[in-house]
Amino acid sequence: MQRRARLFSCAFPLGAGLMMVAVFLSGAGVADALMYHRPSVLGGEWWRLLTGHWVHRSGYHLALNLAGLVLVWHLFGEFLQGRHWLVLTFLVALGQSVSLMFVYSDILWFEGLSGLLHGLLAAGAVIAFSRAPVVSGLVLAVLAFKLAAEAWFGGSAQMEALLGQPVLAESHWCGAIAGLLGGCILAIWSRGVQPTD
Repeated sequence: MQRRARLFSCAFPLGAGLMMVAVFLSGAGVADALMYHRPSVLGGEWWRLLTGHWVHRSGYHLALNLAGLVLVWHLFGEFLQGRHWLVLTFLVALGQSVSLMFVYSDILWFEGLSGLLHGLLAAGAVIAFSRAPVVSGLVLAVLAFKLAAEAWFGGSAQMEALLGQPVLAESHWCGAIAGLLGGCILAIWSRGVQPTD
């Protein structure tokens, strides 16, 4: 029974990872149809607000974001049930994309999970804070330092060269803010939810 519960608790990261790999293997045509593209969203292709997060053009970009997903789940996966992570993912993904639409209207496109990962990391730290204050506090401090460094110095040229595309620090900021808000909302709403294992 405990093994079944543990396997079920891994359904979210496994499903998310498989979706990222499937989109990557589907080729450029699918990626073009799913990436966040502001003019297309304004033209009615609203699904791009959610699907752009799952698009990766290079294997290195995909591997880096898969590793980030594993890290988030390793740190905070036990603190909420899978369906709550689905709700949180929806809230953060939509919040990040809509924020980019209205706050950074000069950003016409983005691809990748990094902004959403920043949000899930922030949300997980908020949700887990009462039960794991040291880890949560450390994660929030490191996240704040990283975002401040990106705001001050900009994205890493080395990382941009490895990814083959620009690093959008604005996406990270919007994701982290959406994650903090989503984490607070979900922490209040799901107060009393026990760890799944």
